[in-house]
Amino acid sequence: SIMVGVFTNHLFAQDIHFSQFYASPLNLNPALTGVNECTYRVAGIYRNQWRSISTPFTTYSASFDIKLLQTKLPNDIFGVGAMFVGDKSGDGKLTMNSGMISAAFHKGLDKNHCHFLGLGIQLGYTQKSLKWQQLAFPTQFNGTDFDLSQTNGESFSKPVGYFDMQAG
Repeated sequence: SIMVGVFTNHLFAQDIHFSQFYASPLNLNPALTGVNECTYRVAGIYRNQWRSISTPFTTYSASFDIKLLQTKLPNDIFGVGAMFVGDKSGDGKLTMNSGMISAAFHKGLDKNHCHFLGLGIQLGYTQKSLKWQQLAFPTQFNGTDFDLSQTNGESFSKPVGYFDMQAG
Protein backbone atom coordinates (compact mmCIF):
# COMPACT_ATOMS: atom_id res chain seq x y z
CA SER A 1 0.00 0.00 0.00
CA ILE A 2 2.99 2.32 0.45
CA MET A 3 3.86 1.89 -3.24
CA VAL A 4 0.29 2.70 -4.25
CA GLY A 5 0.41 5.84 -2.09
CA VAL A 6 3.72 6.97 -3.57
CA PHE A 7 2.62 6.52 -7.19
CA THR A 8 -0.94 7.84 -6.94
CA ASN A 9 -2.14 11.44 -6.90
CA HIS A 10 -5.49 10.87 -5.24
CA LEU A 11 -6.20 8.47 -2.41
CA PHE A 12 -9.40 8.71 -0.38
CA ALA A 13 -10.71 6.44 2.36
CA GLN A 14 -13.69 6.37 4.65
CA ASP A 15 -14.63 3.40 6.75
CA ILE A 16 -18.23 2.40 7.22
CA HIS A 17 -19.38 1.94 10.80
CA PHE A 18 -20.31 -1.51 12.09
CA SER A 19 -20.24 -2.46 15.77
CA GLN A 20 -19.36 -6.09 15.00
CA PHE A 21 -17.13 -5.54 11.99
CA TYR A 22 -15.61 -9.04 12.27
CA ALA A 23 -19.02 -10.38 11.14
CA SER A 24 -18.38 -8.84 7.70
CA PRO A 25 -14.97 -10.18 6.62
CA LEU A 26 -14.93 -8.81 3.05
CA ASN A 27 -15.49 -5.30 4.44
CA LEU A 28 -12.66 -5.82 6.88
CA ASN A 29 -9.97 -7.00 4.45
CA PRO A 30 -10.13 -8.35 0.87
CA ALA A 31 -7.44 -10.90 1.80
CA LEU A 32 -10.09 -12.71 3.88
CA THR A 33 -11.85 -13.79 0.67
CA GLY A 34 -12.10 -17.59 0.71
CA VAL A 35 -10.58 -17.93 4.18
CA ASN A 36 -13.11 -19.94 6.16
CA GLU A 37 -13.75 -23.47 7.41
CA CYS A 38 -16.34 -24.20 4.70
CA THR A 39 -16.34 -24.16 0.91
CA TYR A 40 -18.38 -20.96 0.72
CA ARG A 41 -19.62 -18.22 3.06
CA VAL A 42 -22.56 -15.81 2.98
CA ALA A 43 -22.49 -12.83 5.33
CA GLY A 44 -24.93 -10.04 6.07
CA ILE A 45 -24.73 -7.18 8.54
CA TYR A 46 -26.97 -4.21 9.40
CA ARG A 47 -26.56 -1.23 11.69
CA ASN A 48 -29.03 1.50 12.59
CA GLN A 49 -27.24 4.05 14.77
CA TRP A 50 -28.03 7.31 16.54
CA ARG A 51 -31.77 6.72 16.76
CA SER A 52 -32.12 9.80 19.00
CA ILE A 53 -31.54 12.19 16.07
CA SER A 54 -34.26 12.98 13.53
CA THR A 55 -32.93 10.59 10.86
CA PRO A 56 -30.78 7.69 12.12
CA PHE A 57 -27.80 6.49 10.12
CA THR A 58 -28.34 3.13 8.43
CA THR A 59 -25.55 0.92 7.11
CA TYR A 60 -25.86 -2.57 5.64
CA SER A 61 -23.74 -5.04 3.72
CA ALA A 62 -24.06 -8.46 2.15
CA SER A 63 -21.26 -10.63 0.79
CA PHE A 64 -20.55 -14.04 -0.67
CA ASP A 65 -17.19 -15.74 -1.12
CA ILE A 66 -16.10 -19.21 -2.18
CA LYS A 67 -12.93 -21.30 -2.31
CA LEU A 68 -11.93 -22.49 -5.77
CA LEU A 69 -9.42 -25.01 -7.14
CA GLN A 70 -9.21 -26.97 -3.87
CA THR A 71 -8.13 -30.20 -5.61
CA LYS A 72 -5.50 -28.43 -7.74
CA LEU A 73 -4.15 -26.34 -4.84
CA PRO A 74 -4.35 -28.69 -1.80
CA ASN A 75 -1.97 -26.62 0.38
CA ASP A 76 -3.09 -23.18 -0.80
CA ILE A 77 -6.33 -21.20 -0.83
CA PHE A 78 -7.74 -19.32 -3.80
CA GLY A 79 -11.02 -17.54 -3.25
CA VAL A 80 -13.33 -15.16 -5.07
CA GLY A 81 -16.24 -13.15 -3.78
CA ALA A 82 -18.67 -10.28 -4.17
CA MET A 83 -19.96 -7.65 -1.77
CA PHE A 84 -22.57 -4.91 -1.67
CA VAL A 85 -22.51 -2.05 0.86
CA GLY A 86 -25.15 0.63 1.40
CA ASP A 87 -25.17 3.60 3.75
CA LYS A 88 -27.74 6.38 4.38
CA SER A 89 -26.87 9.28 6.67
CA GLY A 90 -28.84 12.17 8.05
CA ASP A 91 -31.76 14.36 6.93
CA GLY A 92 -30.29 14.88 3.46
CA LYS A 93 -30.12 11.12 2.94
CA LEU A 94 -26.44 11.19 2.01
CA THR A 95 -26.41 7.80 0.30
CA MET A 96 -23.50 5.57 -0.64
CA ASN A 97 -23.91 2.32 -2.59
CA SER A 98 -20.93 0.19 -3.48
CA GLY A 99 -20.58 -3.09 -5.36
CA MET A 100 -17.25 -4.93 -5.20
CA ILE A 101 -15.72 -8.16 -6.49
CA SER A 102 -12.74 -9.68 -4.74
CA ALA A 103 -10.08 -12.34 -5.19
CA ALA A 104 -7.43 -13.63 -2.81
CA PHE A 105 -4.60 -16.14 -2.89
CA HIS A 106 -3.02 -17.64 0.24
CA LYS A 107 0.19 -19.61 -0.10
CA GLY A 108 0.48 -22.37 2.50
CA LEU A 109 3.79 -22.19 4.37
CA ASP A 110 3.52 -25.55 6.13
CA LYS A 111 1.89 -28.95 5.60
CA ASN A 112 -0.39 -28.60 8.65
CA HIS A 113 -2.32 -25.72 7.03
CA CYS A 114 -1.56 -23.45 9.98
CA HIS A 115 0.48 -20.67 8.37
CA PHE A 116 -0.28 -18.79 5.17
CA LEU A 117 0.97 -15.76 3.32
CA GLY A 118 -1.96 -14.11 1.58
CA LEU A 119 -2.86 -11.28 -0.76
CA GLY A 120 -6.33 -10.04 -1.67
CA ILE A 121 -7.75 -7.36 -3.94
CA GLN A 122 -11.21 -5.82 -4.36
CA LEU A 123 -12.41 -3.84 -7.34
CA GLY A 124 -15.74 -2.12 -7.68
CA TYR A 125 -17.84 0.94 -8.24
CA THR A 126 -19.24 3.37 -5.65
CA GLN A 127 -21.97 5.95 -6.12
CA LYS A 128 -22.81 8.75 -3.68
CA SER A 129 -25.83 11.02 -3.76
CA LEU A 130 -27.53 13.64 -1.58
CA LYS A 131 -31.19 14.73 -1.41
CA TRP A 132 -30.33 18.38 -0.88
CA GLN A 133 -33.99 19.44 -1.27
CA GLN A 134 -34.59 18.06 2.23
CA LEU A 135 -31.93 20.27 3.81
CA ALA A 136 -32.27 23.83 5.17
CA PHE A 137 -29.61 26.47 4.51
CA PRO A 138 -28.94 29.86 6.18
CA THR A 139 -30.30 31.79 3.15
CA GLN A 140 -33.68 30.08 3.67
CA PHE A 141 -34.11 31.39 7.22
CA ASN A 142 -36.81 34.11 7.23
CA GLY A 143 -36.28 35.32 10.80
CA THR A 144 -38.65 32.82 12.42
CA ASP A 145 -38.14 29.51 10.69
CA PHE A 146 -36.75 27.96 7.52
CA ASP A 147 -38.73 28.43 4.30
CA LEU A 148 -37.62 25.58 2.01
CA SER A 149 -39.48 27.14 -0.95
CA GLN A 150 -36.86 29.94 -1.05
CA THR A 151 -33.72 29.44 -3.09
CA ASN A 152 -30.88 28.00 -1.02
CA GLY A 153 -28.01 29.75 -2.83
CA GLU A 154 -26.12 26.48 -3.22
CA SER A 155 -25.16 24.52 -6.33
CA PHE A 156 -25.21 20.75 -6.20
CA SER A 157 -23.98 18.20 -8.67
CA LYS A 158 -25.72 15.03 -9.71
CA PRO A 159 -24.80 11.76 -7.96
CA VAL A 160 -21.07 11.14 -7.99
CA GLY A 161 -19.64 7.76 -8.95
CA TYR A 162 -16.11 6.42 -8.94
CA PHE A 163 -14.17 3.20 -9.30
CA ASP A 164 -12.79 1.83 -6.06
CA MET A 165 -9.93 -0.53 -5.23
CA GLN A 166 -8.74 -2.12 -2.00
CA ALA A 167 -5.89 -4.49 -1.25
CA GLY A 168 -4.92 -6.45 1.81
